[in-house]
Amino acid sequence: MPHSLVCRICGAALPATPDYFYARGDTGKLRSDCKPCFRAAKTARDLSDPEHRRAAARKSYHKAEPDGRKKGVAAKIRAREANPPLYAAIAERYETRHLAERTSRRKEWLSAHRKEENAKSRAWYYANRERAIATACAWQEGHREQHKANVVNVRTRRRGAPGAGFSGRAFAALVETYGGLCAYCSDPLGDDYEPDHVVALGRGRGGHNVIDNIVPACKPCNRAKSSKTVETWLEILLREGLGANIHPLALPVLQANAPAAVWLRVLAARTVP
Repeated sequence: MPHSLVCRICGAALPATPDYFYARGDTGKLRSDCKPCFRAAKTARDLSDPEHRRAAARKSYHKAEPDGRKKGVAAKIRAREANPPLYAAIAERYETRHLAERTSRRKEWLSAHRKEENAKSRAWYYANRERAIATACAWQEGHREQHKANVVNVRTRRRGAPGAGFSGRAFAALVETYGGLCAYCSDPLGDDYEPDHVVALGRGRGGHNVIDNIVPACKPCNRAKSSKTVETWLEILLREGLGANIHPLALPVLQANAPAAVWLRVLAARTVP
């Protein structure tokens, strides 16, 4: 029979075994507070001092295992291998609950370690070029709208144009709203289509990179419009006899950015039998 140990918090006399008392990580000896009291005290401290909890978690995560891997990484790998569906569900639930916080911390960390992260990424890319390209192509194929949105958002950000950008989900919903048709010619978009800024960016055009300034356009229409103003673009469509082909859902945003005289000509072209 194991001897008893009195909990220093609740005063309960319990068998001195790991079933009732946690062992200290540094010495291996049993703690002087029972498991329920230890958990209650730890929860109270975590709630009152969340930064201490994060620091302790980071320290435990980065502790080295005998094989050289970080303790946290090794634990994640073991959990994923033991029950992949459960691990995926827990990871998704955590990401959903803490997405904004994790994104903010990630951005702060990247801004402070930009050069070393870029160097690390380049080194990995050149060492695994074929794998990187294959992975990127597979992702782009499965996330077509998000890829198109990413391309536009990155280009816009590099040019310093205004606007918070738009998500692939919002662009996909817009394409679905348009019925998979081009905003300017109403032809089926197919696979080769692009987000177009109705009011062009840069060159003093005044356009913003936001979803309200985006329409789905086939590649020929997007290339033909380029950075032209709405007025110039409508003049071209009218001259080529394509004013009647404009998608009905695109009319409000075009009207809001076109001179009244030009818009009246568009309406006239659409009412001609």
